[in-house]
Amino acid sequence: MPLFTSETFKTKESMKVFNKKDLLCVYWVANCHKDFHLLMEDKEIFMKGDVKAWKKQFNSEQLQILESNNCENTCIFNNRTFYGMTLQWMKDGETLEISDPFSLLVMGRMVNGITYWFTIKKNRDMIYEYITK
Repeated sequence: MPLFTSETFKTKESMKVFNKKDLLCVYWVANCHKDFHLLMEDKEIFMKGDVKAWKKQFNSEQLQILESNNCENTCIFNNRTFYGMTLQWMKDGETLEISDPFSLLVMGRMVNGITYWFTIKKNRDMIYEYITK
C-alpha cells in the first residue's frame, strides 16, 4: 500500500471537488488507492448499483453498518460539514480489516471499513435506512 499523508488529498483538483455545490459524497476506493466522489446527478445510478448491492450484502450478513458510527461521523473539512456512513464487510461473522487513509488523514476518523462522506445528512440517513430496513 502506498504511503499517504494528509497532503496527498489536498491537491488543487481535490480541493475543487470539496467545494462543488452539487457534491453528493466523497469516499476511498481501496483497490485503486484513490479517493473518489459522486455528484448529485450520480445519485440515481449510485442507488441502483452500489446501494442496492450493499442492501443484498447487508441482508446476507456480508456487510454491517453500525448506527453508532453514523451518529459519530460528522466532520468539518474546508468549512463544509460531511456526514459519514462506514461500511464494514464481514466474513464468517468477523469484520474484515480494510483501511481507509482518506477518512483518517482528511476527516480525522480512524475506521475499519470504508466511510462514505455525504454533504447532506438527509441523503446519508436515507441510504442507511434503505440498506438496513
